[in-house]
Amino acid sequence: MTNAPSHESLKEQYELSCAEWRDSEDAELWDSTVGDGLEDEPERLYRVYAKNDGGGASRRRRIMGS
Repeated sequence: MTNAPSHESLKEQYELSCAEWRDSEDAELWDSTVGDGLEDEPERLYRVYAKNDGGGASRRRRIMGS
């Protein structure tokens, strides 16, 4: 058996942490950061070589979850 906190305990800790964060100046800084007009995460691409092309043809694919 583990000593993991209960779901209710985690929920309460999360709510307290969120309230503390909202009351701090960090929330205001975050709002100005996410409102900067930039994408949240740049699109990442990697090169995929065509299997049946000896000439080195390639195309780009988006990396998911990176």
